Amino acid sequence: MFTELGEDDEVVVRLPCCTAAVPCIFNKSTLEAAFRTQGKCPSCGTAYGLPGPQPAGTMSAKLGAFDCEGHPGVGTIEIDYTFSHGIQLPQHPNPGMPYSGTHRKAYVPNDADGRRALRLLEAAFMQGQTFRIGKSVTTGEENTTVWCIHQKTRTDGGPTRHGYPDPEFLQRLQSECAAANVRGALEI
Repeated sequence: MFTELGEDDEVVVRLPCCTAAVPCIFNKSTLEAAFRTQGKCPSCGTAYGLPGPQPAGTMSAKLGAFDCEGHPGVGTIEIDYTFSHGIQLPQHPNPGMPYSGTHRKAYVPNDADGRRALRLLEAAFMQGQTFRIGKSVTTGEENTTVWCIHQKTRTDGGPTRHGYPDPEFLQRLQSECAAANVRGALEI
Protein backbone atom coordinates (compact mmCIF):
# COMPACT_ATOMS: atom_id res chain seq x y z
CA MET A 1 0.00 0.00 0.00
CA PHE A 2 1.18 3.54 -0.55
CA THR A 3 -0.01 6.84 0.80
CA GLU A 4 0.28 9.37 -1.98
CA LEU A 5 -2.54 11.88 -1.92
CA GLY A 6 -5.26 11.64 -4.55
CA GLU A 7 -8.43 13.58 -5.25
CA ASP A 8 -9.22 16.17 -2.55
CA ASP A 9 -5.97 15.20 -0.75
CA GLU A 10 -7.41 11.77 0.11
CA VAL A 11 -5.02 8.89 0.80
CA VAL A 12 -4.60 6.56 -2.17
CA VAL A 13 -4.26 2.80 -1.61
CA ARG A 14 -2.53 0.42 -4.00
CA LEU A 15 -3.56 -3.18 -3.35
CA PRO A 16 -1.05 -6.05 -3.61
CA CYS A 17 -3.02 -7.44 -6.58
CA CYS A 18 -2.20 -4.33 -8.66
CA THR A 19 -0.51 -5.04 -11.98
CA ALA A 20 0.28 -3.00 -15.08
CA ALA A 21 -2.60 -4.77 -16.87
CA VAL A 22 -5.12 -4.24 -14.04
CA PRO A 23 -4.41 -1.16 -11.92
CA CYS A 24 -5.90 -1.77 -8.47
CA ILE A 25 -5.39 1.73 -7.05
CA PHE A 26 -8.20 3.51 -5.18
CA ASN A 27 -9.02 6.43 -2.93
CA LYS A 28 -9.16 5.10 0.62
CA SER A 29 -12.88 5.91 1.02
CA THR A 30 -13.76 4.07 -2.21
CA LEU A 31 -11.85 0.98 -1.09
CA GLU A 32 -13.36 1.03 2.41
CA ALA A 33 -16.88 1.20 0.93
CA ALA A 34 -16.15 -1.72 -1.42
CA PHE A 35 -14.66 -3.88 1.35
CA ARG A 36 -17.62 -3.25 3.64
CA THR A 37 -19.84 -5.11 1.19
CA GLN A 38 -17.69 -7.88 -0.28
CA GLY A 39 -14.03 -8.01 0.79
CA LYS A 40 -12.76 -8.13 -2.81
CA CYS A 41 -10.73 -5.82 -5.00
CA PRO A 42 -13.26 -3.78 -7.01
CA SER A 43 -11.08 -4.06 -10.15
CA CYS A 44 -9.81 -7.62 -10.35
CA GLY A 45 -11.91 -9.45 -7.76
CA THR A 46 -9.02 -10.73 -5.64
CA ALA A 47 -10.46 -11.74 -2.25
CA TYR A 48 -8.88 -10.34 0.92
CA GLY A 49 -9.31 -11.80 4.40
CA LEU A 50 -10.62 -8.84 6.32
CA PRO A 51 -11.64 -8.84 9.96
CA GLY A 52 -15.34 -9.48 10.26
CA PRO A 53 -17.84 -7.62 12.40
CA GLN A 54 -17.41 -9.94 15.39
CA PRO A 55 -16.35 -8.41 18.72
CA ALA A 56 -13.50 -9.98 20.71
CA GLY A 57 -14.50 -13.22 22.40
CA THR A 58 -13.70 -16.88 22.93
CA MET A 59 -14.93 -20.14 21.45
CA SER A 60 -14.36 -23.57 22.97
CA ALA A 61 -15.74 -27.04 22.32
CA LYS A 62 -16.11 -30.13 24.48
CA LEU A 63 -17.73 -33.53 24.17
CA GLY A 64 -21.16 -34.04 25.70
CA ALA A 65 -22.58 -37.35 26.96
CA PHE A 66 -26.06 -36.86 25.47
CA ASP A 67 -27.18 -37.16 21.84
CA CYS A 68 -28.70 -34.71 19.39
CA GLU A 69 -32.14 -35.94 18.36
CA GLY A 70 -31.84 -37.89 15.11
CA HIS A 71 -28.18 -38.80 15.81
CA PRO A 72 -28.42 -41.69 18.32
CA GLY A 73 -25.35 -43.12 19.99
CA VAL A 74 -22.77 -40.59 18.80
CA GLY A 75 -22.84 -38.00 21.59
CA THR A 76 -22.71 -34.25 21.19
CA ILE A 77 -20.10 -31.55 20.74
CA GLU A 78 -21.02 -28.56 22.89
CA ILE A 79 -19.69 -25.23 21.61
CA ASP A 80 -19.31 -22.44 24.13
CA TYR A 81 -19.01 -18.77 23.11
CA THR A 82 -18.20 -15.92 25.51
CA PHE A 83 -18.12 -12.21 24.65
CA SER A 84 -17.48 -9.56 27.31
CA HIS A 85 -19.06 -6.12 27.25
CA GLY A 86 -16.92 -3.57 25.42
CA ILE A 87 -16.59 -0.48 23.26
CA GLN A 88 -17.34 -0.75 19.54
CA LEU A 89 -14.42 -0.56 17.11
CA PRO A 90 -14.34 0.84 13.55
CA GLN A 91 -15.73 -2.41 12.03
CA HIS A 92 -18.81 -2.20 14.29
CA PRO A 93 -21.98 -0.18 13.56
CA ASN A 94 -21.43 2.54 16.22
CA PRO A 95 -17.69 3.01 16.86
CA GLY A 96 -16.93 4.38 20.31
CA MET A 97 -20.30 3.30 21.77
CA PRO A 98 -20.57 0.56 24.41
CA TYR A 99 -22.05 -2.85 23.55
CA SER A 100 -23.32 -5.79 25.59
CA GLY A 101 -21.52 -9.10 25.49
CA THR A 102 -23.12 -12.52 25.70
CA HIS A 103 -22.59 -16.17 26.56
CA ARG A 104 -24.04 -18.72 24.12
CA LYS A 105 -24.00 -22.49 23.69
CA ALA A 106 -24.47 -24.36 20.43
CA TYR A 107 -24.55 -28.07 19.65
CA VAL A 108 -23.51 -30.40 16.83
CA PRO A 109 -23.60 -34.19 16.83
CA ASN A 110 -20.27 -35.94 17.37
CA ASP A 111 -20.32 -37.60 13.95
CA ALA A 112 -18.69 -36.82 10.59
CA ASP A 113 -21.23 -34.08 9.70
CA GLY A 114 -21.01 -32.53 13.16
CA ARG A 115 -17.21 -32.44 13.04
CA ARG A 116 -17.37 -30.79 9.59
CA ALA A 117 -19.82 -28.23 11.02
CA LEU A 118 -17.44 -27.60 13.95
CA ARG A 119 -14.47 -27.00 11.61
CA LEU A 120 -16.57 -24.58 9.59
CA LEU A 121 -17.75 -22.73 12.73
CA GLU A 122 -14.14 -22.52 13.96
CA ALA A 123 -13.09 -21.00 10.62
CA ALA A 124 -15.97 -18.52 10.74
CA PHE A 125 -15.08 -17.58 14.32
CA MET A 126 -11.39 -17.06 13.50
CA GLN A 127 -12.41 -14.85 10.57
CA GLY A 128 -14.75 -12.77 12.77
CA GLN A 129 -17.97 -13.85 11.07
CA THR A 130 -19.87 -15.86 13.71
CA PHE A 131 -21.31 -12.94 15.71
CA ARG A 132 -21.81 -9.20 15.23
CA ILE A 133 -23.04 -6.21 17.19
CA GLY A 134 -26.60 -5.23 16.41
CA LYS A 135 -30.20 -5.36 17.59
CA SER A 136 -31.44 -8.55 19.23
CA VAL A 137 -34.49 -9.97 17.49
CA THR A 138 -35.42 -11.74 20.75
CA THR A 139 -35.10 -8.90 23.27
CA GLY A 140 -35.10 -5.78 21.07
CA GLU A 141 -31.89 -4.63 22.78
CA GLU A 142 -29.64 -2.42 20.60
CA ASN A 143 -25.83 -2.56 20.60
CA THR A 144 -25.61 -6.14 21.78
CA THR A 145 -23.75 -9.22 20.57
CA VAL A 146 -25.98 -11.27 18.24
CA TRP A 147 -25.60 -14.29 15.93
CA CYS A 148 -24.30 -13.70 12.39
CA ILE A 149 -24.35 -17.38 11.46
CA HIS A 150 -27.28 -19.49 12.64
CA GLN A 151 -26.47 -22.38 14.94
CA LYS A 152 -28.29 -25.07 16.89
CA THR A 153 -28.92 -23.99 20.48
CA ARG A 154 -30.87 -27.13 21.40
CA THR A 155 -30.31 -30.84 20.95
CA ASP A 156 -34.02 -31.42 20.27
CA GLY A 157 -37.11 -29.61 19.03
CA GLY A 158 -36.33 -29.57 15.31
CA PRO A 159 -35.39 -26.66 13.05
CA THR A 160 -38.21 -24.34 14.13
CA ARG A 161 -36.89 -24.43 17.71
CA HIS A 162 -33.18 -24.15 16.67
CA GLY A 163 -32.62 -27.84 17.40
CA TYR A 164 -32.29 -31.31 15.95
CA PRO A 165 -33.23 -33.31 13.96
CA ASP A 166 -32.42 -31.10 10.98
CA PRO A 167 -30.99 -32.95 7.97
CA GLU A 168 -30.30 -29.71 6.04
CA PHE A 169 -28.30 -27.99 8.81
CA LEU A 170 -24.80 -28.61 7.39
CA GLN A 171 -25.88 -27.47 3.91
CA ARG A 172 -27.44 -24.27 5.29
CA LEU A 173 -24.38 -23.64 7.47
CA GLN A 174 -22.09 -23.99 4.43
CA SER A 175 -24.30 -21.57 2.46
CA GLU A 176 -24.33 -18.97 5.24
CA CYS A 177 -20.57 -19.22 5.66
CA ALA A 178 -20.01 -18.92 1.91
CA ALA A 179 -22.25 -15.82 1.85
CA ALA A 180 -20.10 -14.36 4.66
CA ASN A 181 -16.89 -15.06 2.65
CA VAL A 182 -15.61 -17.60 5.18
CA ARG A 183 -12.57 -19.17 3.56
CA GLY A 184 -13.07 -22.87 2.89
CA ALA A 185 -16.85 -22.79 3.35
CA LEU A 186 -17.57 -24.85 0.26
CA GLU A 187 -14.58 -27.18 0.66
CA ILE A 188 -15.60 -28.78 3.94
